Amino acid sequence: MKHQANKSVLEPSGPPATKRYEQAKAIVEEYIAAHGLKAGDKLPTEETLRRTLGWSRVTIARALDALEWEGKLRRIQGSGTYVEAPQTGSGRALKMLVSSWPYDSSDNYGNGVLAGIRDEAAERNVEIAFQSEGAVPSLETVRSMGVDGVLSVCWKINDLLAFIEIFRSGVPIVGMAMRSRTGDLPLVCTDNYQGITDAVEYLYQRGHRHMAFATLSVDNNDVIERLLGFQTAISALGLRQDPNHMLLCKDCLNATIAEAWWTNLANRPTALLLHAVAARQVLPTLIRLGVRIPDELSIILVDDDPAAKLFAPPLHVLRQPCYDLGRRGFAKLIDAVEGSDDGHMEILPMTLVEGGSVAQIRDAPSSKPGT
Repeated sequence: MKHQANKSVLEPSGPPATKRYEQAKAIVEEYIAAHGLKAGDKLPTEETLRRTLGWSRVTIARALDALEWEGKLRRIQGSGTYVEAPQTGSGRALKMLVSSWPYDSSDNYGNGVLAGIRDEAAERNVEIAFQSEGAVPSLETVRSMGVDGVLSVCWKINDLLAFIEIFRSGVPIVGMAMRSRTGDLPLVCTDNYQGITDAVEYLYQRGHRHMAFATLSVDNNDVIERLLGFQTAISALGLRQDPNHMLLCKDCLNATIAEAWWTNLANRPTALLLHAVAARQVLPTLIRLGVRIPDELSIILVDDDPAAKLFAPPLHVLRQPCYDLGRRGFAKLIDAVEGSDDGHMEILPMTLVEGGSVAQIRDAPSSKPGT
């Protein structure tokens, strides 16, 4: 079915959002074919596609994101969306699931992982199939698609159950962003536990004895590992953790919460480990309240985020190896399909990148409190 300019294609109200986005994705592909667009040709803007094809802005954005994940489009910030040259591979299809569910093209973490996956796939001449119905597909979906293996970005702790079901079925599967402490599984993850432990030790060596931890996504496996590392490090250093210094939220850590938390603290911390996405609202709020960084409060951002570059002084960042995570996860899956992977979990280190947001406390006690 061809769709002419200015002719509205009514968006159905019955099917769920995932079905609408899949239909819109197919229509965008039809649009590319009908207009004879080749590799390197530029697509109209999202707004133009929305008006031309009759779908909502959110649905069109999801469709373009999916096509980008599959390597059919390339989106260049500030320039536009371009048709990508088709991959020439062995015909072997690998199933990859988007971590952001659905993937958000502004997500720094997702962009890094995606770049790593794409580069590894291009070098190995492997085709990528993409879907975002969930972090881990059903066994029925996997079998119906006829894929050789599954790369699952399953960062929520409850995803582990579905992952194990696929794994036990005999389908080659590799999980990313999930660290299992229930047994050895074919996973590639970041060492968030050790990264936070090292960050706490780093702050301690600079005189900090009262540290806070503020994070979103407490149902996220990486965040759980960070909390375990934080509590372990605090205990090992003989420090006493003030429960009021733990600001933990699932998805509501915003300016209102941050202001209420800070203004009601009887004893304020000298250092804060802060979730990168939450920093977009928390840091401006603290600055508005007159908090001097780093003189009054030292900050280490956990995860990188483009918005962090807008703040002065430059922030210390505990950075995940997103690109390497994507490459290694995809390579491990190919090895699993070919029978050469050992099936063990692989853990990649985090890196503390120094900025100007951590101060040295001159009058800190030399001994560990409580010892």
